[in-house]
Amino acid sequence: MNKDITKFFENILGAKNVELHKVVRIFGLKFELKLKRLELQKQIKDLREEFNKLYLGLQQQLQQQETIFCELLTKEFKKHNISPKSILMVEPNNYHGEVLSGFVKYFNDLGYNVDLLLRPNNSVEDIFSRWNTFPKVFYGSANNIKTLLKLKKVEEYDYVFFSSSCLLV
Repeated sequence: MNKDITKFFENILGAKNVELHKVVRIFGLKFELKLKRLELQKQIKDLREEFNKLYLGLQQQLQQQETIFCELLTKEFKKHNISPKSILMVEPNNYHGEVLSGFVKYFNDLGYNVDLLLRPNNSVEDIFSRWNTFPKVFYGSANNIKTLLKLKKVEEYDYVFFSSSCLLV
């Protein structure tokens, strides 16, 4: 962009090899500010383009990792032996983990084995830290959970219990 401006002033002023800072001195402060604004706009445009390239690259990497993770989760879920009298409890949101231990205890008291299908953020809450035996937990994204719920394997459970009535993203 600076070369274009320099060429423009070379043609107008008839001067050859005019350096940009000399041109700025000829036209004063107002023109100098305009040049700085144009340079900043170009830098911002370049940064935006670079950011978009990086962002798209990261999105593609995340998509690839999620695909691999979903395949592994599906294999693990398909291999899992479901006990008789079992319930699959699903929490599709990244929160509400605090209510799961109460539900699991309730179903265990009724004689049911409980397997959980949760989002990874629910693992942070450490909801079963005081339990002697832990339920089987499968962690996955919202898309992973949707994929698993479509499997024929889910029909082996006596019940599928959703601890949230809707998925909030």
